[in-house]
Amino acid sequence: MIDLHRFAVVAVVIVVLAWARAGHAAEALSPQQAWALAAAALLTERNGDLHDRLSGDRGKAGYREEARRLLRDWWDVTDRASLLDSLEWIEKGGHRHGFELTGQRLAALTPEQRQALDARRRMDPWFNQKILIVEVHYARLGKKSIVGWDFSRYISLCRWGYAAGYFTETEAWARIIPAARIIRDTFTSWREVGDNYMIGRQYWSPEQHAENGHLYRQALERLLTDPASPWNRVPWDVDFGPPREWPGRPSRSEPN
Repeated sequence: MIDLHRFAVVAVVIVVLAWARAGHAAEALSPQQAWALAAAALLTERNGDLHDRLSGDRGKAGYREEARRLLRDWWDVTDRASLLDSLEWIEKGGHRHGFELTGQRLAALTPEQRQALDARRRMDPWFNQKILIVEVHYARLGKKSIVGWDFSRYISLCRWGYAAGYFTETEAWARIIPAARIIRDTFTSWREVGDNYMIGRQYWSPEQHAENGHLYRQALERLLTDPASPWNRVPWDVDFGPPREWPGRPSRSEPN
């Protein structure tokens, strides 16, 4: 005898899944848009979000509020104006500024200054780790600096800003595509972008990296080895056309 209740539940699940798949498939991306989202794939993978949807939303209830909490807790972004300020901070230097300035100062230290620095490093292990990251990578990276870290996060900020309702879709893409172009013009492979992100994260917070860096290394490994990952599906050599200027600063009134 057919269990009508169970049959009804299964039917509802099938309909919901079909609706979710249809909604997901409806968001067609251009090659440039797919590349741009892949440029932020490491953080997207770590957070368990979608790689091929601007908002990253997996259809979870309350995703808009989740995006707003994330922006508030990690970026002090609470509205459109503070989102624009955070993006402008990255455009004008982000963590690249401190990384490069530290590298320049280390190279110019006198013996006496080096002694004083070493004393502080012995007293503060996290400070020591931060300096060590610069010592190991600054000269090798050169002009690449930690561009992959800064502008990958820039793209993620735009995606969360869209999910939170602070940007329209058009506004988000207008900022994401130039950021993606900077990444593409700076590096030569997805692996190099991923490695640069990891260096930047260690510089940003040795404490955070010691606590959960293994989760980011796992996400990096999945992106590099999983045939279904965007880094194995999206070709590196995508034509972004001529360089584009950053978009003009849009209105600070929050879109509805």
